[in-house]
Parts: sequence; structure tokens; C-alpha cells
Amino acid sequence: MRRSIPGKLAYASYGIGGFPHLIMELLSQAAKIQMLHVPYKAAPMTDVISGQVQLMAEPAASAIPMIKAGKVRAIAFTGPKRHAQFPDLPAVVERYPEVVSFGWHGLWAPAGVPGEIVQRLNAELTRITRSPEVTMKIQELGSEPLSATPEAMSSMVRAETKKWGELIRAKSITVD
Repeated sequence: MRRSIPGKLAYASYGIGGFPHLIMELLSQAAKIQMLHVPYKAAPMTDVISGQVQLMAEPAASAIPMIKAGKVRAIAFTGPKRHAQFPDLPAVVERYPEVVSFGWHGLWAPAGVPGEIVQRLNAELTRITRSPEVTMKIQELGSEPLSATPEAMSSMVRAETKKWGELIRAKSITVD
């Protein structure tokens, strides 16, 4: 990345404060480069394809078809390791260990739900997630099937909240 022309490298996002914006700000901070953020109210992929904007962070599920069609070039993956479908594509974490993020979903219940119900729900969701049919579908979408204990999920949420909160405060990011 070029440090000699600060602000000339532009990246698109789906708007201020979303994952694509935050991961690019984290990369900018780690690489010590200044990039121009171009927030969109709609999907910015068309402007990346046409060259109006040079970069964007995009979820694997929607980026993979564009990569395979030759419409965009994958530069790096933001997950904790290389992507299974693109083993030759470097992960950003290989150069910048603090720049790691991936999309995840959680199942939430009210705080008063009894522990045995939480454990049973977690066990059933883990079983479903690890079933061959669901695993295959998740992988087809460019994702990796994951499961965690409620305690591990709580720990991850705390760590993610801390990491992104620090970045948001350091960059004075506000949502419009």
C-alpha cells in the first residue's frame, strides 16, 4: 500500500460504522496508511467493478461469485486464517495480526432463561451446524461452520465489543 499519496486510495463501504468500514479502518490503522472512505447507501460493488473506487471489504458469500466471474480481484481475506476456497489468497492477519475479523451469527435469549434450556439449545444447534447437509451448505456460501459454548460466545462478544469499541473511539466514528 502506498503511504506516499495519503488519501488517494479510496475504499467503499455500505455506510459509516458497518463491518466493511470498520475492517478497513482497522487495516488503515495497522498499516499506517491514510485511505479515503466512500460510504454508500446501497451496494458499492458496481463502483468497485468499474474502478470508480479501488477497494472494499465484502462478505465472502457475496464476493466469491464476483471473484469467480473475474469481475473483482481478491487481495486478502480478513478471517483468522486463509479461506478454504482460496488457499493461495493471503489472510490480512499474516501481515497485520491485529487485523482479523469474520462474520458470525449468534442465537440470543432473554437473560432469565434457565441454564439447562440454554445448554440444550446450544447442543441442538451444534448438532445441526455439524450435520453434513448444513455444513455443506454453509461451505457452499463461502463460510465456515462454527459452534461455541455459551461461555465461549460470551467471551468472544466481550472481546469483539472491546476491539471495535476502541477503534470507533480512536477514529471518532459516528453513525449518521
